[in-house]
Amino acid sequence: MPDAPSKLVIVESPTKAATIRKLLDDSFEVEASVGHIRDLANKKSEIKTNSSDRDNRYSDGAIGFLGVDVENDFEPALVVYDNKKSTLRELKRKLKNVSELYLATDEDREGEAIAADLLDELKPGKSVAVHRLVFHEITKDAIKHALENPGEIDRNLVEAQRARRIMDRIYGFPTSMLAHTRIRQRVAVGRVQSPTTKLIVDREIERMNYVSAEYLGIDGRAKKENNELDFKIRLVAIGDEQVAVARDFNAVGSLIKSQGVRWLKEAEAKELEQVIKSQQLLVANIVEKKGIARPKPPFITSTLQQAAGRKLRLSSRRTMDAAQRLFQNGHITYMRTDSVTLSAEALTQTRSIIQAEYGKALLSNDVRRYSTSTSGAQEAHEAIRPAGGFRSPQSLQSSLSRDDFEVYNLIWQRTLASQMINQEYIDTRVSLNATHSATELKLTASGRVITEPGFTSVYTETTTKSTEDQELESETSILPALKEGELLKVTALTVQLHQTTPPRRWTEASIIEKLESEGIGRPSTYTSILEAITKRGACIRRNNTLIPTFTGFAVVNMLEKHFPTLVDLAFSASIEKELDAIATGTATKSEWLRALYFGNVEGDESTKIQEGFRSTFETAIEEVAGRELATIAIGTSDDGNDIGVRVSKNYGPYLFQSNGEDEITVSIPDDTIPDEVTIEWATKRINEKLAGDRQVGLDAISGKAIVVKAGRFGPYFEIVASDLELEDSTFKPRRAGLWPHMDINTVSEQDAQLALSFPKELGFHPDNGSSVLAIAQGPYGPYVKCDTESRSIEAEDKFQAVRELTLDAALKLLAKPKTRGRNQQNPSSKKELGSRPDTQDKQVVLHLTGRFGPYVTDGEFNASVPKDRDPGNITLDDAVDLLVIREAKIVANGGVTRKPKGKTKARSSKKNTKVSANTNITNILSDIPTTDQRSG
Repeated sequence: MPDAPSKLVIVESPTKAATIRKLLDDSFEVEASVGHIRDLANKKSEIKTNSSDRDNRYSDGAIGFLGVDVENDFEPALVVYDNKKSTLRELKRKLKNVSELYLATDEDREGEAIAADLLDELKPGKSVAVHRLVFHEITKDAIKHALENPGEIDRNLVEAQRARRIMDRIYGFPTSMLAHTRIRQRVAVGRVQSPTTKLIVDREIERMNYVSAEYLGIDGRAKKENNELDFKIRLVAIGDEQVAVARDFNAVGSLIKSQGVRWLKEAEAKELEQVIKSQQLLVANIVEKKGIARPKPPFITSTLQQAAGRKLRLSSRRTMDAAQRLFQNGHITYMRTDSVTLSAEALTQTRSIIQAEYGKALLSNDVRRYSTSTSGAQEAHEAIRPAGGFRSPQSLQSSLSRDDFEVYNLIWQRTLASQMINQEYIDTRVSLNATHSATELKLTASGRVITEPGFTSVYTETTTKSTEDQELESETSILPALKEGELLKVTALTVQLHQTTPPRRWTEASIIEKLESEGIGRPSTYTSILEAITKRGACIRRNNTLIPTFTGFAVVNMLEKHFPTLVDLAFSASIEKELDAIATGTATKSEWLRALYFGNVEGDESTKIQEGFRSTFETAIEEVAGRELATIAIGTSDDGNDIGVRVSKNYGPYLFQSNGEDEITVSIPDDTIPDEVTIEWATKRINEKLAGDRQVGLDAISGKAIVVKAGRFGPYFEIVASDLELEDSTFKPRRAGLWPHMDINTVSEQDAQLALSFPKELGFHPDNGSSVLAIAQGPYGPYVKCDTESRSIEAEDKFQAVRELTLDAALKLLAKPKTRGRNQQNPSSKKELGSRPDTQDKQVVLHLTGRFGPYVTDGEFNASVPKDRDPGNITLDDAVDLLVIREAKIVANGGVTRKPKGKTKARSSKKNTKVSANTNITNILSDIPTTDQRSG
């Protein structure tokens, strides 16, 4: 019988534990804490003490319970999570039988704090030697090196983590409670969440205030005589005046400069079009300019999230989840890092692979070394790169989920590209001349020739470009050899109508880039920051963009008026510098927190803060007026009434129209896009409300009144219920939405009876005797249904078709084969959410009701909708997240990942591959540490 293990290694993640276990001998036992084991107490009852005085130490006046003793060096009241107590008991049991304890948590502040918490709670005896293990990659050599060079817990890093957590509590907890009571339930405020929300809100305000301008341009194509190759041309100037393009207009739709710019009008543009078409163009000037593009450094956390967002359309959460799995399975180095450097061994491997796979010609002559520009980038030692033997992406493809493979491939490509030669190119700009009434017309053509692809043979950058940049790029084409003085033939020319567009909304990639450039937060926190502001209702994710809600507007209003430092980018950046100073031991936690909370001590010039948070909060709690803060003005109606949006504390946003005394209100959906709420849109909804709640006739069957109402999602008819029916809690009134041709202001009794006559029984099916129903309003419009079978009505005017549908026509429809996949026969049970943005085959994601409850599918993978989620509120992003988690679980359990399109999907020989998604998305993978400790 083998000897019992004498050494205990503790990591955060079960997956990480399983990987390390394979690399160590039988003298080691490897266990996981599954993330943080304790945190600040949330209420007094969590603090186990018999002294009421001690309980009260962690409260402070009007602010209430903080879980921090602000009068005693900001001592935290740390308590073990309820769901970690059994884990802790098991670790203590195993610790009794070993002589050495290795704390091998991650190498950043959070990992150091987890190690310190474990040491405090486990309380190993004097006979147990305690070591801190740090390794940048989970490989045999890295772990062997760590075991040969164990260290101790870095108490400065622990202090920095404690300072960050306490600061977030003393700022975020009170302000969140204030927002919760004065604005809306469940909203949250945070040190980094708040400036992030303000950035998103400010961008939406820019869009709401933006006035678009229309302008004309003249574009075409030209070629040399006897040459088949034609190329793009564009009119750029008329005499000394430049033809106006998007960059010449300001945000209110006017020209920035009134002199030297020609804003083409239709008549002039049409005339110039004919003039240019009627003559040959003279090649007046050719300018060639050589250029180079250098490879970017290997990935750090933030640049990986940005690149995955732009190139793979992955959210920051999915990117970091994939990177976490890759690290824990030993495929990449540690994924939370600010450093762009590569170790000597990694440089040697990288350059060796380049030479073997791509040839010596693409290998840079000298080793490229990159320096880290991020302030305070001391928490990690190396960039994100492939671990161990740098396995090729192809060799791992069958064992990785789709996300994991794509992220690994991206990391592998970027690492190799960083040691390759520059891309070289020649940009050519050709000036072309025509004339009109003695006025010179200037046109241009441009092109780029890549003379040396260099590192782009492996990796190309993708960046966010402005509309103007895209416009200029579209002019670039392949040019033939040209000479000055040559004449060119115009082959096509058209007048193009263009329109200026408002600033783009932030994407996760672009806002992470912004936060990093401003020095706000840390790369490891960006994912949890974005998750927090979406989960708490400050913004929504749609089509890869971040859109603020009206709740987000109200929260920013409160912060700007009463807590301006919380949305000050400079203040947020200064916090990170102070935390870095604590991490390096050049500042102390208690002094820093005291200045933030109580304000400057007299004569103390070490910080710019004059007033502490405590006094700011005490003033704000007396002054914050929820109704005022939760009101967002939209404009004034034609009859002089004020129109705006207000956020209700319990029921969400609603429109209001006020003339000073009376007020009309209309509920609107939570996910209403702010910049779409124009005065015209709001006026229409209000007019619908005014036209609604009126009787339009009587129901032909019951004789009850029919009223038309303006609902949250549009106008509808309703049969008025009797008092007896209203007393029945299970009663549902009969309703029907207005048909497309109906207007709430003019609907008649006949319109109401028509809409309410559906679903309509057409007769009985001759084969099974079941009713055949015509249904006018389904997810895809009108359809027919019999028992579990249904078919959509295909016609140019579907509503007219369903109105005239006969039983024979319905039976013919039902006899047709189904044209969609699983459960597609019942349109009322499904909702088409859109196409997967991360797959080339663009498979449609469906949200269905199945035997075991609601689920989502993309035709290949199915994932259950968690029980605590409302299926009706599942978005495309939510569905994709569930499917990604499902796929990762299948692969982790030995299943087979998605095969390329066109191949038969292999099935796993494993039996235990069915994994339910019925848990919270953020904690669904047991191998991912909990994220609340990494939040900003």
